[in-house]
Amino acid sequence: MSKIKKLIDGINAGIQSTKELGDETDTITMTLPEMEYTAKAIREKQERQNPQPLTLDKLIRMDGEPIWTVTIGLKGSGHWELCEGYTIRACPFKGALRCVDLSGEATLYDYKTYGKTWIAYRTKPEGSGEWIKKRYAL
Repeated sequence: MSKIKKLIDGINAGIQSTKELGDETDTITMTLPEMEYTAKAIREKQERQNPQPLTLDKLIRMDGEPIWTVTIGLKGSGHWELCEGYTIRACPFKGALRCVDLSGEATLYDYKTYGKTWIAYRTKPEGSGEWIKKRYAL
């Protein structure tokens, strides 16, 4: 377990125990909102530095959230899109993710090809161009 993961787990445990107590005790030096903000910031930094593709289960639940999509094997294909959710209507295959990019163009992504032809992240990986080249030997 990484040091950052241990720190996040410790902060989350502190948040949970504080919520269960119903108030802060004198052993807590941060307020609950400060602890939550800190845990979120650490988690987001860890995700940028150690990018992990979203699982299909998490991806399906990203309705209304921005995602960073990459077409595997296509240099410079990474871009932000707004995930509009899972659909089985109006698509040529069963099960698709509908996303809209910044220009307003909609794309249907087939779940069956996830991880083979395209991947998605919650955050844009730092140095994403180099990292993706190494990961997929482009």
